[in-house]
Amino acid sequence: MEEKYSPLKFTVLLCLMFTAIFGFSQKIQNQSHYVIEFKDKGTLPNVSPQYLVSERALMRRQKFSIPIDSSDYPVSQVYINLVLEKFPLKIVLQSKWKNLIVVESSKFISITDFESLPFVKSVKTIGSTPFVIKETVSPTYSITYNSALEKVYDEYKKNNGNQLDLSQFSLEQKYAASLPQIQMLGGLPLHSKGLTGEGILVAVLDAGFRNVNKLAVFDSLRKNEKIHSVVDFFDQDGSVWEDDDHGTNVLSCMAANIPGKFIGTAPGAQYALLRTENAPYESLLEMYTWLAAAEYADSIGADLINSSLGYTKFDQAAFSLTHAMLDGKTTLITQAAELAYSKGILVMNSAGNDGSQSWKYIGAPADGINVVAVGGVNYEFEKSGFSSFGPTADGRIKPTISALATSSIVADAMGNISTSDGTSFSNPIFSGMMASLMQACNGIGLQEMVQAVCMSGSHASKPNVKLGYGVPHFEMALTMLGKNPDFDKTKDYFWDMDYKRGYSGLCLRFYSAHNQQINVDLKFSPEGKKSKLVQKFDYKLESGSFLSTSDLLEYVEQNAKKLNKGKYSVEVKSKNLNYTFTFNVN
Repeated sequence: MEEKYSPLKFTVLLCLMFTAIFGFSQKIQNQSHYVIEFKDKGTLPNVSPQYLVSERALMRRQKFSIPIDSSDYPVSQVYINLVLEKFPLKIVLQSKWKNLIVVESSKFISITDFESLPFVKSVKTIGSTPFVIKETVSPTYSITYNSALEKVYDEYKKNNGNQLDLSQFSLEQKYAASLPQIQMLGGLPLHSKGLTGEGILVAVLDAGFRNVNKLAVFDSLRKNEKIHSVVDFFDQDGSVWEDDDHGTNVLSCMAANIPGKFIGTAPGAQYALLRTENAPYESLLEMYTWLAAAEYADSIGADLINSSLGYTKFDQAAFSLTHAMLDGKTTLITQAAELAYSKGILVMNSAGNDGSQSWKYIGAPADGINVVAVGGVNYEFEKSGFSSFGPTADGRIKPTISALATSSIVADAMGNISTSDGTSFSNPIFSGMMASLMQACNGIGLQEMVQAVCMSGSHASKPNVKLGYGVPHFEMALTMLGKNPDFDKTKDYFWDMDYKRGYSGLCLRFYSAHNQQINVDLKFSPEGKKSKLVQKFDYKLESGSFLSTSDLLEYVEQNAKKLNKGKYSVEVKSKNLNYTFTFNVN
C-alpha cells in the first residue's frame, strides 16, 4: 500500500497486537489463496454487449473506438463449477480480463491436485493472507470552518450545496487552506469556468473510506448523489465505511466541498469507492483485488482510476518485487492497469514514498507505460524528499508529473481538516484536476490529454527522474487542447506563476501568436543600485506554438550558492510582451 509518509504501519500493527492479546476490537483469520488460470472461456454466451458492461461503459468504448472482445466475457461458470465439485474451496474473486479465479482454503491444497482438470492452464499459490474481521465503528467527530464564512456555510448546507453565490468572497476565503494545492496546478481558471469534474466518474481504489457516509466534508457528495457505488473487494462485505481512513484522506483531496474550509480539485465529479487494500498487511492478494476493482471500474463506465497504492515489498518476502520487474509489463497489477487503459480508462497512481529509503524507486503499477505516475513537491515546487524516483527498469522517465505532497490539505475520519505528507495525496490532487479537464475534452483521446498536461509542466523541456515533467498548469493544457474559449490566440501570452513562494516556483510558460523571439533577462536588482545582467535566455517560437521550460528555475537552483543574496528581477520581452517580476535569493 502507498502509505502516508509516517510510521503508520508500525502503529497499526501494534494496535492489532494488543487486539489479539486482549480481544476487545477485532479478530484476525488466516486463509491460503490460490490462483487458477483457465486455458479458454469455453463456449462464449450469445449475449449482446449490454449484458457484458454498462451503457455508460459502452459509450466510453464508442468514444474511443474500442470494440468489445473476448476479454469482456466472463470466466466460464462451467469450469468454476467443475473446480468446486472437486475441491472444497471458496471463490474470492474472478477476473475476466486474465481468465482466472482466486480461491481460498483454510487447509493446504497441493497444486498437483488440479492437474487432472483439462481446462486448467496453471495454478499457483499467492500465500496466506490475514483477514481482519471488522466490528462497526461509531466514533464521535466534529468539523469547524472559517468563522468569516460561518453564515455562508450554514446557507450552503440549507441549499444542499447548490447554487450558492460566493462571489462576494475572495478565493482565499472560499478555498481557504486548500487554495495553494489547486493554485499551483493552474486549476482555478478551470473551476471558474465551471469545470469541476461534472459528468466524470472517478473510481477510487484504496484501503477504506471510514466515515465518508457521515462526515460533513462530504455533505455535497452525498446530497447530490455523487457516490456512484461502493464495493469491498477484499472483505466482500458490502461496506467500506468502517475500514481504514486512507481512502477518506485521498477522496477529500478531490471531493471535499466546504466553502471557507476545504474545496477539492473535482467536487463536481462522481465517485466509485472501491476497497482493494488490507491496510495493516501487504499481501500478493491485493494485486488481484486491484485487478478485480479495475474490471469493475470498466464495467460501470468509469473515466478515471485514482490509485494511491503501490507495491514493492510484501510481508511474505518471496513475493517481493525487484527493480527489474518494474518494466511496465511484468507485475499483475501493472498488467491490470494497462488493460484498464486499453478499455479507455485513464489510470493515475502515486509514485511512492521511498525516495529517502534504500529502495528509492517507484512501485507497481506506477511503472505502467500508460499509467500517469504522480510524484510530490512542497509549497516551493521543490521535490518532496520522500517522493520516489524513476526511472523504470526499461529506462522510461517516471514519475510522469508532480503535485503537492508535502503538507497536503486533507480531511481525516473524524472530520478534521489538517495536513498530511505523501504522494498518496499529490495523486488525487492531480487526478481531480484531470477529471475537471476531461469535462471539457469530450472527443479528445487520453494520450492527447496527458501529453498536453505534460507539455504544460514546469520541466516539460527537460523531464527528469525526480519530478517527471514537473508541476503542470491546467489552464495552459486546456488552451493547448483548444478547449479554452476565453483565450485570444491572436495575442502573445505569458503564464506567470506564484513567485511569492520562492525561486523554486520559477517556470517560463509562453504562447506565441507570431513567429518571433522571446528574450528573458535575469538581473540582480538590489535596492537603490543599478540592476546587473546575470543571465540571458532566448527562445525562438513559431506562430501558434507553446513553450514550458525550467531553464530559469534550473539556473537559479544550480547557482544558488554563487548568486548574491538579495532581490532579482526577470524581464520577459517580445514583440508584444513586456513583463517583469521579482524574487529573492536568501
